[in-house]
Amino acid sequence: MLNISGEIILSQILKLKKKEIRSALSLTKEYKVVRIPKKNGGVRTVYVPPDPLKKVQKRILKCLFQKLWGTHWGLYGITKGTSYVDHAQDHKEAKWVFQFDLKDAFPSVNVLCLKEILRKRLLKEIESFKYFIGLYRHILRDLEESKEKSDERGIGYYSKEIERYKKKISVSVFGRSILGQLMIKEKKSNYEEIGQELTDLIIKLTTFRGILPQGTPTAPFLFYIRLVEGGLFAKIKSLFPIIIPESQDRYRFRVSVYIDNFVISAQKPIPSKNQKELFKIVGDFGFEINPRKTQHQGVRFGAPLITGLRVANGKVVLSKRKIRQWRGLIHRAIFEPDLRPKVKGFIDSLKPIYGDKLPSQLEKPYQKLLQTVETGNEKR
Repeated sequence: MLNISGEIILSQILKLKKKEIRSALSLTKEYKVVRIPKKNGGVRTVYVPPDPLKKVQKRILKCLFQKLWGTHWGLYGITKGTSYVDHAQDHKEAKWVFQFDLKDAFPSVNVLCLKEILRKRLLKEIESFKYFIGLYRHILRDLEESKEKSDERGIGYYSKEIERYKKKISVSVFGRSILGQLMIKEKKSNYEEIGQELTDLIIKLTTFRGILPQGTPTAPFLFYIRLVEGGLFAKIKSLFPIIIPESQDRYRFRVSVYIDNFVISAQKPIPSKNQKELFKIVGDFGFEINPRKTQHQGVRFGAPLITGLRVANGKVVLSKRKIRQWRGLIHRAIFEPDLRPKVKGFIDSLKPIYGDKLPSQLEKPYQKLLQTVETGNEKR
């Protein structure tokens, strides 16, 4: 066992001071619980972490989770560069759309399963890191031998290889930490305890009272990890494969998820037996489908609404309700500067749909907003 604490390793991975990690750990029971009434009845519970804890969670997301897990096809809104627009566009050619949400999705995540998934992934990263370090040592030795023999060709080759492996080592989550430095020096050590300690720390910093708290920066990504690594997403996709026997080729299934909104589309109505099997699979993984948000709709009966976007006949457009909502927000942003970054983010997200030509209901107020910002004239 290396004589080094998990807190020190985590602080270096996250590029934070050790006291910031300790401060965050002391606040893991201090969430502010906010209950927000839903429009259609019921209450949404949101857990707001204290600012020092939230800062650490953001670093965990950026420096750990997004490095350990890359983009996964069909999952949107969680990984960088994906959005609700991509989610809707996956189904723009469909004639039938079946969609559902999970009831209390984040709190329903099994934290023990999540912990084991994270532990295995960290240990895998450690093993991969050790492997590259082993190769690095061999190449370094070969470089020294080439220098002793004045082998210019060998020196040139191994020098390039050394630089290549230095880059591989540096991009690892452990590359610039003290653990990485010790692993380069020590050939034989048991790092399993370090992996376990890091796992325990991360779980403590990202969960609350044994649940995955909705409202934290890390919760959506941890939910994504549970879907992918836990096998639920793969099971659902296997039930609705893109490539299926010729006799069923007419379906052309598509499956995608935006946070906890699941959409399965096809060219024909989704078979009822598949729907029943789907409900069973979701239940087996400890989740419950929200019946209020479950729909099976054909395009000929009206363009389906997916995350606020209308989808039909190869097109994706904003719903009238969404246009009215954002038109009002843009008008408010003319007089409330704090809203402008939100408006800009929304307008940028529409480029895959409309390009540079916004719907006229949004174009006029947005141009007025831009003119206001340019002239600095913000008086009513």
